[in-house]
This record gives sequence, C-alpha cells and structure tokens, in this order.
Amino acid sequence: MPVISLFMGIRITMYYSDHNPPHFHAEYAGKTVLVDVLSGCVLRGALPSRQLKLILAWNELHRDELMQNWELARDGKPLNGVAPPVRKEFPMTMDSYYPEVVQVLPGEDQTVYAWFSDGSVHHFDVKPLLNAGPVFLPLRDPAFFTQRLTVLNHTVAWDLSGHFDPANCIDLDPFTVYEAPAVADPLEERSPA
Repeated sequence: MPVISLFMGIRITMYYSDHNPPHFHAEYAGKTVLVDVLSGCVLRGALPSRQLKLILAWNELHRDELMQNWELARDGKPLNGVAPPVRKEFPMTMDSYYPEVVQVLPGEDQTVYAWFSDGSVHHFDVKPLLNAGPVFLPLRDPAFFTQRLTVLNHTVAWDLSGHFDPANCIDLDPFTVYEAPAVADPLEERSPA
C-alpha cells in the first residue's frame, strides 16, 4: 500500500484496486480511518479529534491530487506524493503554535525530554502508554526505549527498523507531548545557588 503523505505522526495511504467510493486510509497511533475523498466524511474507523480535523482540512485542500492518485491506483500506476500540511493553510485547526519536536533525549524511568521549535523543553512520561496497546510493547524494553528514541515526523518517535523510516516508527502526538510539563533545559549547566 503506497504511502502518499506523512505528517505529524499521520500516515496517508491508498491501496491499488481498492473499492469505491474514492478514499484514502489515514493511520495514527495504531488507529485507522477511511476518508471519502469527495465528501470528506469518515467511512470507517475513528481518530482523535485533533488529528481528524487536520486530515479533513488537508483532504479538502488536496482533493484534486487525491482524486488523481485514486485514478492512478485504479489503473495500477505509481502514485504521486501529496504535500504535507503547511502551518498557514490550517488556521482553523491550530492555535498560534503548531508544536514540532526538534530534539529528544531519554529521561529516567521511561520519560523523555522533548525540545520544541519554540525553544521550550517538555518532560513527557511514557509509562501510561506502555499498556495502551500492542503498538507500544517495544517501549517496555529499556534498551529499545533509549537506543531507538529519535525525532521522526516532527515528533517524539522510536525507530522500529533502524533506518529512520518515518513510516516505520512509533510516534507520539506532538500536541500531547507539548502539553506535558515544561521544564528547564536539562542540558544547560546550572550555577550553584
């Protein structure tokens, strides 16, 4: 199934010779929705509202490209990539800042420090996710947790393949990570009080 776009932890794909109506599959955090390209309605599945709003707005802006890809897929031809969202295109789904992770380091006891493009650092506790579903099982291994932690899709992620493939990772919602407590930069040296 060709990946036609990747953004903010969301993977957009189309199958070859898929059933009508024209649609794409959007995957996020182990969940999938099928979105009707023409109506912008969800045919099957469910996603968190923040991601769904972003996907539906993206669909509306790229409907012509998505329909071209649908026809290419029906004809068994290679599909074209569709641009990810640009912040200025989506004022209705974002406040004044859309969080993008630029650096990440493991903390103690299965936590991570995430540096964002606005200069803030947030300390996120991953432990509640460890029992949230099978997709998070690899994170229980301390070596995997620390050695595969990276930034992919502009967010905190764990590289599953070892090839930094943005389609083959466990990535977290950047909004959720941004909502974690902001902390002082743990890499900055502090002068004694």
